[in-house]
Amino acid sequence: MDKDGPAHKEAKKGRKWTSSSGNVINASLVQRSKAGKGEGIKKEQVVLRRKKDKKRIKIKISDLSKSDQKFLKKLVWDGKKVGSFLIKSLSEEDQKIINTANASIRDKPGKRRRKLKIGQPYASLRIKAGFSFTQFVHGRVDPAENDDEIDVYSITDRINGSEAIGFYVKLEGITDNKKSKSYLQFNSSGSGFKSIGFGLKHNIWKSVHLG
Repeated sequence: MDKDGPAHKEAKKGRKWTSSSGNVINASLVQRSKAGKGEGIKKEQVVLRRKKDKKRIKIKISDLSKSDQKFLKKLVWDGKKVGSFLIKSLSEEDQKIINTANASIRDKPGKRRRKLKIGQPYASLRIKAGFSFTQFVHGRVDPAENDDEIDVYSITDRINGSEAIGFYVKLEGITDNKKSKSYLQFNSSGSGFKSIGFGLKHNIWKSVHLG
């Protein structure tokens, strides 16, 4: 059910209400149907605030004219949203208004003023994937027996070519202020080599990082 905006504005601003006997009251609508605790209003009553003296008046809905009863039916709204659309489809000015409306106001310590803060996500998750090249070289050193001889270096095994090509998947968690970062990386190659890496890094002061 869509909200009848003009009818709600008219009821809040004030209008002329007519009783079944012909009496006319210029008043605004305060409450209809059930009210809060202590109001003492029944379901079939409405509360009006008379404009000339700001006095509240309770009137039975059945005592109002048929046109006023029909008007009250326009004020029925189930509270559901009328429609939905992407914020990006709005203009930049409208987006700024919505962001300001969703902002939170907090006290700024030490100063007599309030600071407007726009609520944003604390951190973001990034997923990276790609190819990697990992080459392992296994060697052996045969020390020389005499001082006038040199040590002998020999390669016993080497992984290269297509076996050295693999892939990796990396998950990164980064805070919006870029001060903290964490990652988890998995590597695998055609030779059967697999590895898992994990790291943390936090900015302590300016360009000084701890990780």
